[in-house]
Amino acid sequence: MERLTCPKENGLFCVLASFQGVTEIKDEKEKLSSLSSQFEAIAKDVLLGGCFEINSVRRIYPLEIEFYYHEEGKGGLKDPVMYHTKDHEGKQLDYYPLGSINCHLSGIDVTFENKEKQYRASFLIREYCVKEYVDGKWVDKENKAREKRPTYLYEDMFMNIPLSDGFNVKWVNVESINPAEEIHNKPRVNVAEYERNNEGVFKKVEISGDEYNKLSKDEKDDYFSYSGKRLKRCRRMWNYYVKND
Repeated sequence: MERLTCPKENGLFCVLASFQGVTEIKDEKEKLSSLSSQFEAIAKDVLLGGCFEINSVRRIYPLEIEFYYHEEGKGGLKDPVMYHTKDHEGKQLDYYPLGSINCHLSGIDVTFENKEKQYRASFLIREYCVKEYVDGKWVDKENKAREKRPTYLYEDMFMNIPLSDGFNVKWVNVESINPAEEIHNKPRVNVAEYERNNEGVFKKVEISGDEYNKLSKDEKDDYFSYSGKRLKRCRRMWNYYVKND
């Protein structure tokens, strides 16, 4: 999938509309390979092609994003950690319009779901830069050149905007603040591997402290600690980022 050059008036919506999902592919390895290619193409445009602009006075430049993909149909590819799914919520959910914002406990997603093909797709803005328009130019907001806490995006995107001015968030295609022409990817952060038990329920892959201590150094790298548990890392390389200078 080639990187798209979208007109300024369409921006991010054009990029997300190019995503086709993988519901027509049966083999799981082929599904994951195709998804990685499609996600990389989107990530290049999101990380290198523009930013979110709020009321022409504030800009949010994504520096690290993380993708999620879940097929609602029986036997489809599942992503148990994803919030906006029937499996996670236990009920049928509406499909968001293309490019919708989904606010949840972990931060803010941009969604690109498809009702006809019955898949959910989104990316979480995990790291970002905030700029403000001051004296005719865009400048870094203090202590916000690289914000690594995704839940702080609520404050940085929505706070301190007078209601009397109205409220407008849009994607604009502008020159990237990131000089790198190359993006990098890694496993999703603090996302566990899941396996289906005999009842068909997905459970996080977890080991005890004693089991973990018996592993080699390389084997330990496959696990992370969260809420006092040792969880196996999800192997899907769906986190894309630009490096710090």
